[in-house]
Amino acid sequence: MLIRFLFALIPLVCAAGAPTRMPRHYAYTGTDPALWTHWVLTSRDAATPGDFNVFPCGASYCTVARVVTDAARNTYAVGSRTFAASDSASDVFVAKLDSAGATIFVATFSGKGSDTGSAIAVDPAGNIYAGGYTSSPNFPLRNAIQTAPTSGSYPGTGFLLKLSPDGSQLIYSTYFGGPVKALAADSGGNVYATGQTGWSDFPVTPGMPNGTINGDMLMGVFGAFVAKLNATGDKFLYSGRISGGIRGCTGGSSCFVSPRFTWGVGIALSARTAPSDADEIVALRSGGLASSGTTSRSWSRGGRRVHHIVDPWTGEVAPSTWALVSVLAPTCLEANGWSTASVVWGEDAPDNLAAHGLRARLVSSDGTVVRVGDWPISAPATGEVR
Repeated sequence: MLIRFLFALIPLVCAAGAPTRMPRHYAYTGTDPALWTHWVLTSRDAATPGDFNVFPCGASYCTVARVVTDAARNTYAVGSRTFAASDSASDVFVAKLDSAGATIFVATFSGKGSDTGSAIAVDPAGNIYAGGYTSSPNFPLRNAIQTAPTSGSYPGTGFLLKLSPDGSQLIYSTYFGGPVKALAADSGGNVYATGQTGWSDFPVTPGMPNGTINGDMLMGVFGAFVAKLNATGDKFLYSGRISGGIRGCTGGSSCFVSPRFTWGVGIALSARTAPSDADEIVALRSGGLASSGTTSRSWSRGGRRVHHIVDPWTGEVAPSTWALVSVLAPTCLEANGWSTASVVWGEDAPDNLAAHGLRARLVSSDGTVVRVGDWPISAPATGEVR
């Protein structure tokens, strides 16, 4: 009897195994790391498996700005939270949920002002990047490349931060020269950011666009920025700003009192890992530039790869002749229409674009580049556009 009793205990001990890691809340508040804390989330504050209609943020009111997923089907959300509907100040939250919808962690970032999360990205190693806007003079910083808020210019100060995959380590956090609206990250841990700036001192590296910025709300010019930071967040690998042209006006014209805005609202990386002739930088000073492609929003169906662009004549998925088509036109709306039509046209696209006097650059599915008209070509040695 004793022997049977001992053997009966063994499965119970083995079945217990390692304890399941409980969901945690990491609170990064203020500038003093000694005050950054964490605790285990209660069941009331954490989402349970299958509960994808809720992103827990640890407060009464949560606003989700952006959601992304990774290869393991984990879900990441960034946004803002307040504790009362009347609160004028807000905190940033980042939440990670597993493939079943259960909370892995929630991280919050706050100072004395209003902090808003609007961009998120995840690299292949699982590191998490978040960005947005802050008015806090004491936003939590770590290894910051910009240690003070941007002074005196609309649209204010942004922030950019990098978290470890489990949320427990703030790898870096920095003020940024304008609100960050979109992010992307690569396998090397580098991050790519875009948004808007009115800061005339926003850093510009050699070979990148250096648009006129003055931050004046009455007669101002505000530009989009694009920047790439290294894995430790302490160096701009490149950075530039793009602004619209300033029209010359006669006396009394309303354009003297109308600020001009250019926003960066999205950024993405090519699926290729090595640079090639398909990589170019184009500085746009007038008109519109748009691209349409068949690789980013694609999936498998019936044993073949399909994408999101449909031929309106047949109702079928358009041919995958072109991986990417970029078109210059008088307006962004027209450029977008021509680039999408080019995907539908397939092999006929270069001739059709030329017949309409358009400038375009088409990258075939095998990487071959076809240029139409006097498409601007960047010089690889200097990065200058000609």
